Amino acid sequence: MEGDQDNPLTFRFPCVLQVDDSYPLTKTEAISYVEDVLRITDCERHVETDPLSFLEKMIVQTKTRLPFSNLPFLIDGRPQRLSLEQSKQSMLSQQGGNCCLINPFTAAVLTHMGFEAETVSATAPRFGGPLAVCHAGIVIKDLAGPGSRHLCDPGNRYPTFKMILLDFETSTAPLQELYNVESEYLMARKNIVQLCQRVDVADVRKVMEKTRWGQFHFEDGMLWSLIFTYDLNEAMGPSFFADVSGALAEDTNLGASVHADIILFCYVNDIMVDISSKGCLQIDKQGRKTFTRFNNVEELKASIHYYFPQYSVDQVEAAIKYFALV
Repeated sequence: MEGDQDNPLTFRFPCVLQVDDSYPLTKTEAISYVEDVLRITDCERHVETDPLSFLEKMIVQTKTRLPFSNLPFLIDGRPQRLSLEQSKQSMLSQQGGNCCLINPFTAAVLTHMGFEAETVSATAPRFGGPLAVCHAGIVIKDLAGPGSRHLCDPGNRYPTFKMILLDFETSTAPLQELYNVESEYLMARKNIVQLCQRVDVADVRKVMEKTRWGQFHFEDGMLWSLIFTYDLNEAMGPSFFADVSGALAEDTNLGASVHADIILFCYVNDIMVDISSKGCLQIDKQGRKTFTRFNNVEELKASIHYYFPQYSVDQVEAAIKYFALV
């Protein structure tokens, strides 16, 4: 890798050859997913009459209907790289996945719905392993007029429910605040966009311990933590992200420490639900937190079944067994 990793403004992405492939998704499957899984009715008419409203609805429904999870990657008792067909089935069955599974699939759906959508790569400073590119975002072109670009990221775990119009140069996009989390997008330089979140100075050590290492900067008297750096210069194919997604699932050392445990995360009925083997964390839109610690495996199973009934008993038991060993 090139560049100074301690300075997010000078970080350079590694050179990766673009994969020229397409997602194995039909328009019939795309429409069925939107209407049956995301529960957006009469979706084609919605796109025709108000495409912006449709996109906003799709982002919200993705983050509230599809869990961010590592359970879909467990096959035959251990995490593996999923084929694009397996990734598609995980989404169609509402089992979700990680960011590099959810966002390429979503971009393929949007393409079938008539949008010019492409998937771009992103880095996260919390990933200290050999894979620099560890995240995916979606760029939608020509929505606000010829040459316009919007960035959205429905596949991450953060409350980024709104897409942003990339019409700013060095200033930030409008601040987004939900679940007591303040998020901003910063144009670091041409075609390099950063997602940052405000943190209290007292929480810096906690953030660094959870993420293995972090990058922070002060702006307007507030401390911000860098979450993702998106490279808008080049779109990447779905097979590339399948490789990245599989690598992150197979080697928990490549990701934040949360990846070394069960991950089941979703926004359910205006509550952010985050389940690990230790317990269930709930955060409402006002930022009030409730943590319920599991006293035994049966309580963990019951919590997963209550919030995420789409996972089979065998999947849950395989995850519990695997993550108890790693």
